[in-house]
Amino acid sequence: MPHSITVKQIEGKPGKVYYPLQLNEVPKPSPGPKDVLVRLTAAALNHRDLFIRRHLYPGISFDHPLLADGYGIVVEVGKDANKALLNKAVLITPSRGWASSPDGPEDIRKFSVIGAAKTYPDGTGQDYLALPEAEVELAPEHLTPAEGAALPVVGLTGWRALVTKSGNAEKGRNIFVTGIGGGVALQVLQFAVAFGCNVYVTSGDEAKLEKAKKLGAAGGVNYKKDGWEKDLQTQLPDSRPYLDAVIDGAGGDIVSKAVKVLKPGGVISQYGMTMSPQMDWLMQAVLKNVDLKGTTMGSREEFRDMVAFVREKKIRPVVSRTVKGLTNLEGIEGLFKDMEAGRQFGKLVIELEETETSPKLGKMSHCFPDVSLPHCISASSYVPVHLAIPKVMTILSVTTSALLPSVDLVAATDGIANVKIGITLPVVARMINLPTKLKRSIGSRLAPKTLTHDNPLKMTEQEAHKHGHKLIPVELDLWDELVEGAGISSD
Repeated sequence: MPHSITVKQIEGKPGKVYYPLQLNEVPKPSPGPKDVLVRLTAAALNHRDLFIRRHLYPGISFDHPLLADGYGIVVEVGKDANKALLNKAVLITPSRGWASSPDGPEDIRKFSVIGAAKTYPDGTGQDYLALPEAEVELAPEHLTPAEGAALPVVGLTGWRALVTKSGNAEKGRNIFVTGIGGGVALQVLQFAVAFGCNVYVTSGDEAKLEKAKKLGAAGGVNYKKDGWEKDLQTQLPDSRPYLDAVIDGAGGDIVSKAVKVLKPGGVISQYGMTMSPQMDWLMQAVLKNVDLKGTTMGSREEFRDMVAFVREKKIRPVVSRTVKGLTNLEGIEGLFKDMEAGRQFGKLVIELEETETSPKLGKMSHCFPDVSLPHCISASSYVPVHLAIPKVMTILSVTTSALLPSVDLVAATDGIANVKIGITLPVVARMINLPTKLKRSIGSRLAPKTLTHDNPLKMTEQEAHKHGHKLIPVELDLWDELVEGAGISSD
Protein backbone atom coordinates (compact mmCIF):
# COMPACT_ATOMS: atom_id res chain seq x y z
CA MET A 1 0.00 0.00 0.00
CA PRO A 2 1.44 3.45 -0.88
CA HIS A 3 2.14 5.89 1.93
CA SER A 4 2.01 9.61 2.56
CA ILE A 5 3.30 11.86 5.33
CA THR A 6 1.13 14.57 6.86
CA VAL A 7 1.33 16.64 10.03
CA LYS A 8 -0.99 15.80 12.92
CA GLN A 9 -2.86 18.66 14.55
CA ILE A 10 -2.37 19.12 18.27
CA GLU A 11 -3.21 22.04 20.54
CA GLY A 12 -0.66 24.79 20.94
CA LYS A 13 0.18 28.39 20.15
CA PRO A 14 2.12 29.48 17.06
CA GLY A 15 5.83 29.03 17.63
CA LYS A 16 5.24 26.98 20.79
CA VAL A 17 3.63 23.88 19.28
CA TYR A 18 5.42 21.30 17.12
CA TYR A 19 3.08 19.19 15.03
CA PRO A 20 4.19 15.54 14.86
CA LEU A 21 4.61 13.71 11.57
CA GLN A 22 1.98 11.14 10.69
CA LEU A 23 2.47 8.20 8.31
CA ASN A 24 -0.64 7.21 6.37
CA GLU A 25 -1.59 4.36 4.06
CA VAL A 26 -3.28 5.81 0.98
CA PRO A 27 -4.71 4.39 -2.25
CA LYS A 28 -2.66 4.66 -5.40
CA PRO A 29 -4.10 7.64 -7.33
CA SER A 30 -5.28 7.47 -10.93
CA PRO A 31 -4.39 10.24 -13.37
CA GLY A 32 -7.12 12.34 -14.97
CA PRO A 33 -7.31 12.83 -18.75
CA LYS A 34 -4.59 15.52 -18.81
CA ASP A 35 -2.68 14.24 -15.78
CA VAL A 36 0.43 12.15 -15.25
CA LEU A 37 1.07 9.72 -12.41
CA VAL A 38 4.54 10.15 -10.93
CA ARG A 39 6.26 7.54 -8.78
CA LEU A 40 8.27 9.81 -6.50
CA THR A 41 11.81 8.60 -5.85
CA ALA A 42 13.11 11.55 -3.81
CA ALA A 43 11.64 14.48 -1.88
CA ALA A 44 13.33 17.31 0.02
CA LEU A 45 12.67 19.49 3.04
CA ASN A 46 12.44 23.29 3.14
CA HIS A 47 12.23 25.80 6.00
CA ARG A 48 8.57 26.15 5.07
CA ASP A 49 8.00 22.58 6.32
CA LEU A 50 9.60 23.46 9.64
CA PHE A 51 7.42 26.58 9.91
CA ILE A 52 4.33 24.47 9.17
CA ARG A 53 5.19 22.12 12.03
CA ARG A 54 5.60 25.12 14.35
CA HIS A 55 2.21 26.55 13.35
CA LEU A 56 3.95 29.56 11.79
CA TYR A 57 2.69 29.14 8.23
CA PRO A 58 -0.82 30.12 7.11
CA GLY A 59 -3.38 28.20 5.07
CA ILE A 60 -2.24 24.66 5.80
CA SER A 61 -4.12 21.37 5.61
CA PHE A 62 -3.58 18.45 7.97
CA ASP A 63 -4.98 16.09 5.33
CA HIS A 64 -2.67 16.91 2.42
CA PRO A 65 0.88 15.47 2.17
CA LEU A 66 3.78 17.57 3.40
CA LEU A 67 6.77 18.73 1.26
CA ALA A 68 7.02 20.68 -1.99
CA ASP A 69 10.21 19.32 -3.57
CA GLY A 70 10.01 16.16 -5.64
CA TYR A 71 11.74 14.07 -8.32
CA GLY A 72 10.21 10.95 -9.82
CA ILE A 73 9.37 8.80 -12.81
CA VAL A 74 6.17 9.14 -14.84
CA VAL A 75 4.60 5.68 -14.64
CA GLU A 76 1.20 6.43 -16.19
CA VAL A 77 -0.32 9.16 -18.37
CA GLY A 78 -3.95 10.20 -18.81
CA LYS A 79 -5.72 9.52 -22.08
CA ASP A 80 -5.21 13.10 -23.32
CA ALA A 81 -1.78 13.68 -21.78
CA ASN A 82 1.55 13.66 -23.60
CA LYS A 83 2.52 10.00 -24.06
CA ALA A 84 6.17 11.01 -24.53
CA LEU A 85 6.35 11.68 -20.78
CA LEU A 86 5.91 7.99 -19.93
CA ASN A 87 8.95 6.54 -18.12
CA LYS A 88 10.64 9.96 -18.05
CA ALA A 89 12.29 11.44 -14.96
CA VAL A 90 10.59 14.69 -13.97
CA LEU A 91 10.73 17.51 -11.45
CA ILE A 92 7.54 18.66 -9.76
CA THR A 93 6.63 22.35 -10.04
CA PRO A 94 6.62 23.40 -6.37
CA SER A 95 3.80 25.95 -6.54
CA ARG A 96 0.49 26.52 -8.30
CA GLY A 97 -1.44 29.54 -9.56
CA TRP A 98 1.34 31.69 -11.03
CA ALA A 99 1.85 31.46 -14.78
CA SER A 100 4.26 34.11 -16.01
CA SER A 101 3.78 37.61 -14.58
CA PRO A 102 7.13 39.09 -13.47
CA ASP A 103 5.34 41.14 -10.80
CA GLY A 104 3.79 38.27 -8.87
CA PRO A 105 0.91 35.77 -9.06
CA GLU A 106 -1.80 36.85 -11.49
CA ASP A 107 -4.41 36.19 -8.75
CA ILE A 108 -2.85 36.00 -5.31
CA ARG A 109 -5.90 34.12 -4.01
CA LYS A 110 -5.09 31.18 -6.28
CA PHE A 111 -1.37 31.03 -5.55
CA SER A 112 0.12 28.52 -3.15
CA VAL A 113 3.24 26.51 -2.55
CA ILE A 114 2.32 22.82 -2.59
CA GLY A 115 2.71 20.55 0.42
CA ALA A 116 0.16 20.60 3.26
CA ALA A 117 -1.63 23.46 1.48
CA LYS A 118 -5.39 23.95 1.78
CA THR A 119 -5.81 25.12 -1.79
CA TYR A 120 -4.01 22.26 -3.57
CA PRO A 121 -3.81 18.58 -2.55
CA ASP A 122 -0.41 18.07 -4.18
CA GLY A 123 2.54 17.36 -1.91
CA THR A 124 5.69 15.34 -2.52
CA GLY A 125 5.74 13.51 0.80
CA GLN A 126 4.03 10.49 -0.76
CA ASP A 127 4.88 7.54 -2.99
CA TYR A 128 2.64 8.50 -5.92
CA LEU A 129 1.43 11.88 -7.11
CA ALA A 130 -1.16 12.45 -9.86
CA LEU A 131 -0.98 15.99 -11.20
CA PRO A 132 -1.51 17.99 -14.42
CA GLU A 133 1.14 17.29 -17.04
CA ALA A 134 1.76 21.05 -17.22
CA GLU A 135 3.14 20.93 -13.67
CA VAL A 136 6.11 18.68 -14.39
CA GLU A 137 9.41 19.54 -16.03
CA LEU A 138 11.77 16.98 -17.55
CA ALA A 139 14.63 16.49 -15.11
CA PRO A 140 18.12 17.46 -16.30
CA GLU A 141 19.83 14.22 -17.23
CA HIS A 142 22.98 14.86 -15.20
CA LEU A 143 21.12 15.01 -11.87
CA THR A 144 20.72 12.13 -9.44
CA PRO A 145 17.25 11.72 -7.87
CA ALA A 146 18.47 13.36 -4.65
CA GLU A 147 19.94 16.30 -6.55
CA GLY A 148 16.77 16.60 -8.60
CA ALA A 149 14.60 16.69 -5.49
CA ALA A 150 16.91 19.32 -4.00
CA LEU A 151 16.31 21.75 -6.85
CA PRO A 152 12.68 22.94 -7.28
CA VAL A 153 11.95 25.27 -4.34
CA VAL A 154 15.45 26.65 -3.78
CA GLY A 155 16.16 26.80 -7.50
CA LEU A 156 12.99 28.72 -8.29
CA THR A 157 13.34 31.04 -5.28
CA GLY A 158 17.00 31.72 -5.96
CA TRP A 159 16.48 32.23 -9.69
CA ARG A 160 13.79 34.84 -9.20
CA ALA A 161 15.71 36.60 -6.42
CA LEU A 162 18.90 36.83 -8.49
CA VAL A 163 17.76 37.02 -12.10
CA THR A 164 14.31 38.62 -12.08
CA LYS A 165 14.41 40.82 -9.00
CA SER A 166 18.03 41.89 -8.60
CA GLY A 167 18.67 42.25 -12.34
CA ASN A 168 22.37 41.70 -11.69
CA ALA A 169 22.95 38.23 -13.12
CA GLU A 170 25.76 39.50 -15.33
CA LYS A 171 29.47 38.83 -15.67
CA GLY A 172 31.60 40.94 -13.35
CA ARG A 173 28.80 42.03 -10.99
CA ASN A 174 29.49 41.75 -7.25
CA ILE A 175 26.76 39.77 -5.50
CA PHE A 176 26.48 39.36 -1.72
CA VAL A 177 24.64 36.23 -0.55
CA THR A 178 23.74 35.87 3.13
CA GLY A 179 23.32 32.67 5.12
CA ILE A 180 25.43 30.34 2.99
CA GLY A 181 24.65 26.75 3.86
CA GLY A 182 20.94 27.17 3.30
CA GLY A 183 19.52 25.72 0.10
CA VAL A 184 18.45 29.00 -1.54
CA ALA A 185 21.72 30.76 -0.71
CA LEU A 186 23.76 27.91 -2.18
CA GLN A 187 21.62 27.86 -5.30
CA VAL A 188 22.05 31.61 -5.75
CA LEU A 189 25.80 31.10 -5.35
CA GLN A 190 25.85 28.43 -8.05
CA PHE A 191 23.67 30.44 -10.43
CA ALA A 192 25.66 33.65 -9.94
CA VAL A 193 28.99 31.88 -10.46
CA ALA A 194 27.62 30.32 -13.65
CA PHE A 195 26.65 33.81 -14.87
CA GLY A 196 30.20 35.03 -14.20
CA CYS A 197 29.44 37.13 -11.13
CA ASN A 198 31.83 37.68 -8.22
CA VAL A 199 30.01 36.18 -5.24
CA TYR A 200 30.65 36.97 -1.58
CA VAL A 201 28.89 35.11 1.23
CA THR A 202 28.18 35.22 4.97
CA SER A 203 28.01 32.51 7.58
CA GLY A 204 28.62 32.15 11.28
CA ASP A 205 30.54 28.95 10.52
CA GLU A 206 34.07 29.20 9.10
CA ALA A 207 33.83 25.69 7.63
CA LYS A 208 30.78 26.73 5.59
CA LEU A 209 32.66 29.74 4.26
CA GLU A 210 35.46 27.47 3.06
CA LYS A 211 32.99 25.10 1.42
CA ALA A 212 31.37 28.04 -0.36
CA LYS A 213 34.74 29.12 -1.74
CA LYS A 214 35.23 25.62 -3.15
CA LEU A 215 31.91 26.11 -4.96
CA GLY A 216 33.18 29.30 -6.55
CA ALA A 217 32.62 32.09 -4.01
CA ALA A 218 35.19 34.86 -4.40
CA GLY A 219 35.18 35.56 -0.67
CA GLY A 220 33.22 35.43 2.55
CA VAL A 221 32.79 36.93 6.01
CA ASN A 222 31.71 35.64 9.41
CA TYR A 223 28.72 37.76 10.43
CA LYS A 224 29.33 36.93 14.10
CA LYS A 225 32.52 38.99 14.05
CA ASP A 226 32.35 42.73 14.71
CA GLY A 227 33.15 44.87 11.71
CA TRP A 228 32.62 42.13 9.15
CA GLU A 229 31.39 44.71 6.64
CA LYS A 230 34.85 46.34 6.69
CA ASP A 231 36.43 42.95 6.02
CA LEU A 232 34.03 42.49 3.11
CA GLN A 233 35.02 45.86 1.67
CA THR A 234 38.68 44.80 1.53
CA GLN A 235 37.80 41.65 -0.43
CA LEU A 236 36.09 43.47 -3.30
CA PRO A 237 38.08 44.05 -6.50
CA ASP A 238 39.77 47.44 -6.95
CA SER A 239 38.06 47.84 -10.30
CA ARG A 240 34.60 47.49 -8.70
CA PRO A 241 34.90 48.23 -4.95
CA TYR A 242 31.22 47.93 -4.10
CA LEU A 243 28.33 45.47 -4.10
CA ASP A 244 25.82 45.55 -6.93
CA ALA A 245 23.19 43.46 -5.14
CA VAL A 246 22.45 41.71 -1.86
CA ILE A 247 20.45 38.46 -1.96
CA ASP A 248 19.17 37.96 1.57
CA GLY A 249 17.10 35.36 3.35
CA ALA A 250 18.17 36.16 6.91
CA GLY A 251 16.79 39.57 7.85
CA GLY A 252 17.91 41.07 11.15
CA ASP A 253 20.77 43.58 11.02
CA ILE A 254 22.82 41.93 8.25
CA VAL A 255 21.25 43.98 5.47
CA SER A 256 21.71 47.30 7.28
CA LYS A 257 25.43 46.57 7.57
CA ALA A 258 25.70 45.37 3.96
CA VAL A 259 24.16 48.68 2.80
CA LYS A 260 27.44 50.36 3.77
CA VAL A 261 29.16 48.42 0.98
CA LEU A 262 26.28 48.54 -1.51
CA LYS A 263 26.57 50.93 -4.44
CA PRO A 264 24.16 53.89 -4.81
CA GLY A 265 21.05 52.53 -6.51
CA GLY A 266 22.01 48.98 -5.55
CA VAL A 267 19.42 46.27 -4.99
CA ILE A 268 18.48 44.19 -1.96
CA SER A 269 16.49 41.14 -3.01
CA GLN A 270 14.79 39.78 0.11
CA TYR A 271 13.41 36.22 -0.10
CA GLY A 272 13.10 35.42 3.60
CA MET A 273 13.82 36.36 7.21
CA THR A 274 15.06 33.27 9.02
CA MET A 275 16.97 35.23 11.71
CA SER A 276 14.15 37.62 12.56
CA PRO A 277 10.71 38.57 11.19
CA GLN A 278 11.93 42.17 11.26
CA MET A 279 14.97 43.90 9.83
CA ASP A 280 16.66 47.25 10.22
CA TRP A 281 16.11 49.80 7.44
CA LEU A 282 18.29 52.86 7.91
CA MET A 283 18.17 56.37 6.46
CA GLN A 284 21.52 55.60 4.86
CA ALA A 285 19.75 53.15 2.54
CA VAL A 286 17.23 55.82 1.58
CA LEU A 287 19.94 58.37 0.85
CA LYS A 288 21.80 55.83 -1.31
CA ASN A 289 18.63 55.20 -3.35
CA VAL A 290 18.80 51.51 -2.50
CA ASP A 291 15.97 49.38 -3.89
CA LEU A 292 14.48 46.84 -1.45
CA LYS A 293 12.59 44.15 -3.35
CA GLY A 294 10.63 41.36 -1.72
CA THR A 295 10.46 38.08 -3.59
CA THR A 296 8.72 34.76 -3.00
CA MET A 297 9.16 31.59 -5.06
CA GLY A 298 8.46 32.32 -8.75
CA SER A 299 6.25 31.67 -11.76
CA ARG A 300 5.85 28.53 -13.86
CA GLU A 301 7.75 30.32 -16.64
CA GLU A 302 10.63 31.15 -14.30
CA PHE A 303 10.71 27.52 -13.16
CA ARG A 304 11.06 26.35 -16.76
CA ASP A 305 13.83 28.88 -17.43
CA MET A 306 15.66 27.89 -14.25
CA VAL A 307 15.59 24.17 -15.06
CA ALA A 308 16.84 24.89 -18.59
CA PHE A 309 19.77 26.88 -17.14
CA VAL A 310 20.63 24.05 -14.74
CA ARG A 311 20.60 21.63 -17.67
CA GLU A 312 22.75 23.90 -19.86
CA LYS A 313 25.35 24.68 -17.18
CA LYS A 314 25.31 21.18 -15.64
CA ILE A 315 24.71 22.67 -12.19
CA ARG A 316 24.41 20.15 -9.36
CA PRO A 317 22.40 21.29 -6.32
CA VAL A 318 24.21 20.68 -3.05
CA VAL A 319 22.78 17.83 -0.96
CA SER A 320 23.72 17.96 2.71
CA ARG A 321 22.31 14.62 3.85
CA THR A 322 19.82 11.97 2.81
CA VAL A 323 17.77 9.35 4.60
CA LYS A 324 16.11 6.39 2.96
CA GLY A 325 12.42 5.57 3.10
CA LEU A 326 9.19 7.49 3.51
CA THR A 327 8.30 5.16 6.39
CA ASN A 328 11.55 6.07 8.16
CA LEU A 329 10.00 8.69 10.43
CA GLU A 330 12.95 8.59 12.84
CA GLY A 331 15.36 9.40 10.02
CA ILE A 332 13.10 12.14 8.67
CA GLU A 333 12.85 13.67 12.14
CA GLY A 334 16.65 13.74 12.12
CA LEU A 335 16.57 15.87 8.97
CA PHE A 336 14.20 18.31 10.66
CA LYS A 337 16.57 18.50 13.64
CA ASP A 338 19.46 19.29 11.29
CA MET A 339 17.44 22.13 9.78
CA GLU A 340 16.34 23.47 13.15
CA ALA A 341 19.94 23.49 14.40
CA GLY A 342 21.29 24.97 11.15
CA ARG A 343 23.73 22.09 10.71
CA GLN A 344 23.06 21.53 7.03
CA PHE A 345 25.14 22.69 4.10
CA GLY A 346 22.72 22.18 1.26
CA LYS A 347 19.45 20.31 1.03
CA LEU A 348 18.05 17.58 3.26
CA VAL A 349 16.56 14.82 1.14
CA ILE A 350 14.40 11.73 1.61
CA GLU A 351 15.16 8.95 -0.87
CA LEU A 352 11.84 7.16 -1.17
CA GLU A 353 11.77 3.37 -1.21
CA GLU A 354 9.21 0.92 -2.51
CA THR A 355 6.34 0.39 -0.10
CA GLU A 356 4.58 -2.18 -2.23
CA THR A 357 5.80 -5.24 -4.09
CA SER A 358 7.10 -4.48 -7.57
CA PRO A 359 6.37 -6.88 -10.43
CA LYS A 360 9.29 -9.07 -11.51
CA LEU A 361 10.79 -8.32 -14.86
CA GLY A 362 10.50 -11.78 -16.36
CA LYS A 363 12.81 -13.20 -19.02
CA MET A 364 14.50 -10.56 -21.13
CA SER A 365 13.88 -12.57 -24.28
CA HIS A 366 10.21 -11.64 -23.98
CA CYS A 367 11.18 -8.03 -24.75
CA PHE A 368 12.87 -8.67 -28.09
CA PRO A 369 12.76 -7.86 -30.91
CA ASP A 370 9.37 -6.21 -31.22
CA VAL A 371 9.22 -4.09 -28.08
CA SER A 372 11.83 -1.55 -27.07
CA LEU A 373 13.37 -2.19 -23.68
CA PRO A 374 11.99 0.82 -21.77
CA HIS A 375 8.46 -0.53 -22.20
CA CYS A 376 9.46 -3.87 -20.68
CA ILE A 377 10.55 -2.36 -17.39
CA SER A 378 8.21 -1.24 -14.65
CA ALA A 379 9.36 2.28 -13.82
CA SER A 380 8.05 1.83 -10.29
CA SER A 381 10.62 -0.91 -9.70
CA TYR A 382 13.61 1.42 -9.87
CA VAL A 383 15.57 1.72 -6.63
CA PRO A 384 18.46 4.07 -5.84
CA VAL A 385 21.47 1.75 -6.00
CA HIS A 386 24.55 3.87 -6.71
CA LEU A 387 26.73 2.84 -9.65
CA ALA A 388 29.02 5.31 -11.35
CA ILE A 389 29.46 5.29 -15.14
CA PRO A 390 31.12 7.55 -17.70
CA LYS A 391 28.76 10.33 -18.78
CA VAL A 392 29.46 9.94 -22.49
CA MET A 393 28.84 6.21 -22.85
CA THR A 394 25.68 4.55 -24.09
CA ILE A 395 25.21 1.77 -21.60
CA LEU A 396 22.92 -0.64 -23.33
CA SER A 397 22.09 -1.19 -26.99
CA VAL A 398 19.48 -3.74 -28.00
CA THR A 399 18.83 -5.33 -31.35
CA THR A 400 16.01 -2.89 -32.11
CA SER A 401 18.48 0.02 -31.75
CA ALA A 402 16.50 1.28 -28.77
CA LEU A 403 18.86 2.89 -26.27
CA LEU A 404 18.41 2.80 -22.54
CA PRO A 405 21.09 5.07 -21.03
CA SER A 406 19.31 5.06 -17.66
CA VAL A 407 20.19 1.43 -16.97
CA ASP A 408 23.74 0.55 -15.98
CA LEU A 409 24.98 -3.01 -16.15
CA VAL A 410 28.12 -5.17 -15.91
CA ALA A 411 30.17 -2.29 -17.28
CA ALA A 412 33.91 -2.89 -17.52
CA THR A 413 35.74 -3.81 -20.72
CA ASP A 414 37.74 -2.45 -23.61
CA GLY A 415 35.94 -4.83 -25.94
CA ILE A 416 32.41 -6.15 -26.40
CA ALA A 417 30.87 -8.57 -23.91
CA ASN A 418 28.12 -10.62 -25.52
CA VAL A 419 25.48 -11.64 -23.03
CA LYS A 420 23.73 -14.91 -23.86
CA ILE A 421 20.25 -13.37 -23.87
CA GLY A 422 20.92 -11.28 -26.95
CA ILE A 423 22.10 -7.99 -25.44
CA THR A 424 25.51 -6.50 -26.21
CA LEU A 425 27.30 -4.36 -23.66
CA PRO A 426 29.37 -1.56 -25.24
CA VAL A 427 32.62 -0.35 -23.79
CA VAL A 428 32.53 1.40 -20.43
CA ALA A 429 35.63 2.40 -18.58
CA ARG A 430 35.12 1.40 -14.96
CA MET A 431 33.25 -0.69 -12.46
CA ILE A 432 32.17 1.19 -9.37
CA ASN A 433 30.28 -0.12 -6.32
CA LEU A 434 30.04 -3.71 -7.52
CA PRO A 435 30.23 -6.40 -4.81
CA THR A 436 33.88 -7.44 -4.48
CA LYS A 437 33.37 -11.06 -5.53
CA LEU A 438 31.26 -10.05 -8.50
CA LYS A 439 33.91 -7.48 -9.47
CA ARG A 440 36.59 -10.15 -9.42
CA SER A 441 34.45 -12.59 -11.38
CA ILE A 442 33.81 -10.02 -14.08
CA GLY A 443 37.39 -8.75 -13.92
CA SER A 444 38.79 -12.22 -14.60
CA ARG A 445 36.99 -12.18 -17.95
CA LEU A 446 37.88 -8.60 -18.88
CA ALA A 447 40.94 -6.42 -19.31
CA PRO A 448 42.67 -5.86 -15.92
CA LYS A 449 43.43 -2.23 -16.82
CA THR A 450 39.73 -1.40 -16.51
CA LEU A 451 39.86 -1.88 -12.73
CA THR A 452 41.30 1.56 -12.01
CA HIS A 453 40.16 2.08 -8.42
CA ASP A 454 41.73 0.06 -5.59
CA ASN A 455 38.44 -0.35 -3.77
CA PRO A 456 35.38 0.59 -5.86
CA LEU A 457 33.13 -0.16 -2.89
CA LYS A 458 34.58 2.87 -1.10
CA MET A 459 34.51 5.31 -3.99
CA THR A 460 32.54 8.33 -2.84
CA GLU A 461 30.05 10.34 -4.84
CA GLN A 462 32.53 13.24 -4.94
CA GLU A 463 35.27 10.99 -6.32
CA ALA A 464 32.93 9.65 -8.96
CA HIS A 465 32.00 13.16 -10.10
CA LYS A 466 35.66 14.22 -10.05
CA HIS A 467 36.51 11.49 -12.55
CA GLY A 468 33.64 12.40 -14.87
CA HIS A 469 31.08 9.89 -13.64
CA LYS A 470 27.49 10.22 -12.57
CA LEU A 471 25.36 8.19 -10.16
CA ILE A 472 22.13 6.75 -11.53
CA PRO A 473 19.56 4.10 -10.53
CA VAL A 474 20.06 0.50 -11.57
CA GLU A 475 17.10 -1.83 -12.07
CA LEU A 476 17.81 -4.76 -9.76
CA ASP A 477 15.67 -7.31 -11.57
CA LEU A 478 17.41 -6.46 -14.83
CA TRP A 479 20.78 -6.80 -13.10
CA ASP A 480 19.84 -10.29 -11.90
CA GLU A 481 18.71 -11.31 -15.38
CA LEU A 482 21.97 -10.13 -16.94
CA VAL A 483 24.17 -11.73 -14.31
CA GLU A 484 22.29 -15.01 -14.74
CA GLY A 485 22.34 -14.77 -18.53
CA ALA A 486 26.05 -14.02 -18.63
CA GLY A 487 26.86 -16.92 -16.34
CA ILE A 488 28.52 -14.66 -13.76
CA SER A 489 28.59 -15.61 -10.11
CA SER A 490 27.32 -12.87 -7.78
CA ASP A 491 27.96 -14.53 -4.42
